[in-house]
Amino acid sequence: MLWLFPALLVAGTWLRLEEPRAGGDIALGLALALTPALLPRRSLRALAALPATLLAAAAAFGVSPLALRPFDGEPFFGAVVRRAGGGLRAFYDVGLPFEPRLHPDMAGLVVFAVFAFALALALAIAERRPLAACAVLAAGAGWPATLLGGEGALTRGGLILGGVLVLLAGLRGPGRALRPAVVAGMAVLLAALAASTSPTIARGGLLEWQAWNPYEVGRRIRVDYVWRGRYSGIDFPDKPTTVFEVEAPNHPRYWRSTTLDTFDDDVWDERLEPLFAEQRGDRHLLLVDPTLAQAARAESRWVKQRVEIEALGDERLPGASVPVAYEVGDVDDVLYNIGGVAEAGDGLERGDAYTVWSYAVEPSPRVLARLPAAYPEALMFASNALVVWPGRRVPPFSTRGRDAAVRAVLGSNLRVAAYEPLYRTAKRVVGNARTPYLAAVALETWFRRAGGFTYDESPPQAAGAPALAGFVTETRRGYCQHFAGAMALMLRYLGVPARVAAGFTTGNYDDDRKRWVVEDTDAHTWVEVWFPRFGWLPFDPTPGRGTFDAPYTNASLTFDAVAAAEAAALGAGLGLEALRRLSREQLENRRAGDAPGSPASPTPAAESDGEGGSLPVLAVLGALAVVALSALGKAARRRLRYLTSDPRRLATACRRDLAEFVADQRVEIPPDATLAELAELVRSRLGINPGRFVAAASAARFGPPERASRAAAQARRELRAVRRALRRRLTVGERLRGVVSLRSLRPSA
Repeated sequence: MLWLFPALLVAGTWLRLEEPRAGGDIALGLALALTPALLPRRSLRALAALPATLLAAAAAFGVSPLALRPFDGEPFFGAVVRRAGGGLRAFYDVGLPFEPRLHPDMAGLVVFAVFAFALALALAIAERRPLAACAVLAAGAGWPATLLGGEGALTRGGLILGGVLVLLAGLRGPGRALRPAVVAGMAVLLAALAASTSPTIARGGLLEWQAWNPYEVGRRIRVDYVWRGRYSGIDFPDKPTTVFEVEAPNHPRYWRSTTLDTFDDDVWDERLEPLFAEQRGDRHLLLVDPTLAQAARAESRWVKQRVEIEALGDERLPGASVPVAYEVGDVDDVLYNIGGVAEAGDGLERGDAYTVWSYAVEPSPRVLARLPAAYPEALMFASNALVVWPGRRVPPFSTRGRDAAVRAVLGSNLRVAAYEPLYRTAKRVVGNARTPYLAAVALETWFRRAGGFTYDESPPQAAGAPALAGFVTETRRGYCQHFAGAMALMLRYLGVPARVAAGFTTGNYDDDRKRWVVEDTDAHTWVEVWFPRFGWLPFDPTPGRGTFDAPYTNASLTFDAVAAAEAAALGAGLGLEALRRLSREQLENRRAGDAPGSPASPTPAAESDGEGGSLPVLAVLGALAVVALSALGKAARRRLRYLTSDPRRLATACRRDLAEFVADQRVEIPPDATLAELAELVRSRLGINPGRFVAAASAARFGPPERASRAAAQARRELRAVRRALRRRLTVGERLRGVVSLRSLRPSA
């Protein structure tokens, strides 16, 4: 009985890290942990702990106990250590909560950690070691709390302290000592639950769990990178180091350092071609780049970023795709290359700063799906965009007889022939996709969702096959270089210009300082695909590593799967089928006729009665009337809501105001969402951090009466600032759509 409460507490804190949560393996781990402690003697308990640990490790990491036999493939302990190490590193790299299906090593580490802490608890209790048992409980429940904070920190702290009191009192002696222990623990628990709802107390946890990081040792002062394909495994540093910061709009983008344009000797590598930059004042313009889209020459489409180097030991200057101009400041001897890649001759040093302007465009799936496979010769020559091996080029997408031409390329060399299964798989995934975009999004969707792939930083190697071919056709375990390298190569074999981009994911946005903070653990590779009118556009086939904000890609929070599936029409292929499934899921989460990309209801054409277009005029006037009435109605309701002097009602009105604004932008708001949950939705879906508004509204609703009125006024000011920031992020069409939307009138909003 004494073991059960702290063991369940440890299991619960670890299970918070998963979404969805699965308790079956956890229950098995707890049962295995308790069994040795039930034996009467210490020697028997020690003997029983060994097979229990082996069984738990085998179940957690999917390693067969038969691997304990000598000379039986990969040794049991080597496999367990490799997968446990990969899972541990991922906890400081993958966003939490994580999806167990995509990160089995992380899920295995959760199961084994619960077992290990529960076993240590059981043995300490059996040995009647109260201090050891308390230390195990604090570590077992405190560590996962450092990884995933959130609301309820005070409650979790109270639960842990309650468990400590139960252990201290229960292990003082047999018999009646257990009853006061339980009473004391329950008293602390009730006090914690009461305190967590008190606005005057609940300003922070009883223990600052989020500040406890077991990796806080040492400091890296310089991080170097080799921008070349490597598929044998990666090892991120234990402690993240900030490598650079970017002062830029709060809009998620990847920071590209270079491009890998050449596939040679089974790996992707750089092929930097010098480019003459036109100098205008302090700026160097790269507009003569033959791979740039024509639209990239319009400065109105550029995004400005100010980059400050902290600990990046590299020659390449990171910037959002696709860089078109640089102002290098104090960075010396900068050389420019085709594709917007800039190199500092003497390397980057701490304190270096420069400004880069990038052409960044986010077309819709419908627009991209209409673009043909029309590629200028300058692109083909400058980027070798359809070369699959040195000296071997394949025809563009939709070229007549291209399958026979590709098979001729595959048959021309034994090493190239090893990629025939990869080409065959690519054809099966994209099926009869009609345009290059549909082929690209089908492959991306297949890698991220439907192909059975697993992110693994220490993946197994397929015997007798090149790394990327074995990854696609056999192991399906790998990290970003596998995913990006395979997708880019498959697209090239299909006749779609593609390359690997290397750099960093978005990092974390510091709302107070208005800048992105990028760490070494954000290093990443993804895919760039070339389209007429738009040039190079990023796609990311790696699941769980990063996201950006563009409606055409599966790696985006705003991916319009419905529009992409509609563009695919009746196309058949594994990736297209996965895209249609995703489209159906997206439709289920939307209300009919009020979501981006939802199909418009067909409208029969009006018959002419000789009045020369009076019906269209009436339709336009009617639409304008609906817009005006909707806007006036919402404004009136908002005004009425604020006709009170009660600060708590004002705070509630502010919360409803923001929830309705967000709902009108097609973000589903649960009816019981807290202020913190609403803020997280605004941050993740719309890219705005309303932290100050949440703090002021919380103080108005739950703070002391003498401060509530001032906090309510502050909440209204912060709400206006949040709404202004949101409007700046939205296009004219999105703002108009929000005005006419009726979603905010539903009770759930």
